[in-house]
Amino acid sequence: MINRPPVPKFSDGCSTPKRSSDLLEEVSHLVFKMNLDDAIEKKAIAILSDLTLPNTSFHAQAIVHCAMRELNYPLPKADAKVEYLSKCIQNQYSSLISTLCQKLKLNSKSTKVCHVLHQQISPLINKLPQPLQNAISVKIATDIIYLKQGGVNAKIIAQIANIKADQLQLSLNRIKPFACKIIQDLFSYFNNNFK
Repeated sequence: MINRPPVPKFSDGCSTPKRSSDLLEEVSHLVFKMNLDDAIEKKAIAILSDLTLPNTSFHAQAIVHCAMRELNYPLPKADAKVEYLSKCIQNQYSSLISTLCQKLKLNSKSTKVCHVLHQQISPLINKLPQPLQNAISVKIATDIIYLKQGGVNAKIIAQIANIKADQLQLSLNRIKPFACKIIQDLFSYFNNNFK
């Protein structure tokens, strides 16, 4: 006779663990469960694609909350932790270069210039907070793009990026001595890569 190991005895306490769903599925499920518009789901997916967030139900709720706030929908009563996470996600999302450019209504070419400029000046500004770095990059790029119109006001960019206008202006003053070098590097990049 073959000796087989004993069959384990299962009780109600040790049921099969639930399959963990990814954050995108969780967000879609929440939007469906709350009976919200497709616009909210699209905005939540856009936020999710731009940021890397942990896979928790609190983060899914916060993303939906943030998407509703972005689209000016009435916000449902939420847990304090969800509201806090929503504000953190909102600050992270609003300070991204692509979001700043989108809110300033810049086209894709201008957004590309902002990204390239950010890569080039990051050694100069890498010790600053990320929202401030992004605001500086967008400010310098828009000043170059809209040179004839006088550029975009720093206060507007600071307001969109959720930073203080004085802080942005002080940081811009610190990198002014490198302005010629920054502009030359940017033009040489586009001359070399887009011939």
